[in-house]
Parts: sequence; structure tokens; C-alpha cells
Amino acid sequence: MKLKVLAVILSGIAFALVATLIGFALYLLWSFVLPNVDGFYMTQAFRPFDHPLTIGLFLLPFIEGFIFAAFYSIFERLIAVRGAFAKGSTYGLYLFILTSVPWLVLIYSLFDISVILFVMWTLESLVRYYLGCGVLAVVYEKFSK
Repeated sequence: MKLKVLAVILSGIAFALVATLIGFALYLLWSFVLPNVDGFYMTQAFRPFDHPLTIGLFLLPFIEGFIFAAFYSIFERLIAVRGAFAKGSTYGLYLFILTSVPWLVLIYSLFDISVILFVMWTLESLVRYYLGCGVLAVVYEKFSK
């Protein structure tokens, strides 16, 4: 049991680090492709980045990582794909469809955000979940045995 807990903690941290790096990399890409990308956030719908609650932007990947790793430890046997990275990436696609897509549609429906921002967030979530969960699974498999 101790090995499973350690595997969940370490794979959750691995997901968080990968997701954060992907977030920064995609932000740089968006800034290059769309030089005025910061302007999409300058509406009444968003808090200023110096607001104390925006710390959630940095905590979210860790919260997601631990939750995703815990559920992966429960359901990984049900994913019929060979190879840890492929199994984790498949899990990431499931998570994207079950968690991100509904929230993104809800956010787009309720808030006055641009289509470009919606597409950026959707692509970022897809890449973060796919690659992050792939790495999560590799780390989990290494430390759970």
C-alpha cells in the first residue's frame, strides 16, 4: 500500500510539472502567433493577475495531478492499451472529454470570452491532459511495483 501512495504522489507531481511546462510553452506559442493574446484577458470577466485568488492558476496543476493520479491508480487496469505512456495518454483523453469539454462549454456559454480564447483553452487542455497523463502513467508504473 505504501508503494501505491508514493506512486500516486510522485505521478501527481510529475503531471503538475508537465502541465505547468506545457502551459508556459503554449502561452509563449500563443504570444508569438497572436501578439495581442494578453488583450483577450483584459475584460471585466477576469480578475487582475495580481489578485490573491489568482494563485489558483499555479495550484491547479498540482490539485489536478493528485486527483488524476489517485483515480488512475484505481482505473488503470480498465484501460486496455499496452505501454504506460499510451495507457496514460488514453486516460488523459478520457479526462479531457469528461472534465474539460463540459467546463469549457459552460465557461464559453456563461462568460463573454472570444472564440480564440475558447480554442486556445481547449487545445491547451487537450495537450496538457494527453501528455501530462502519459507522463503520470509512466511515473506511476515505475513506482507502483
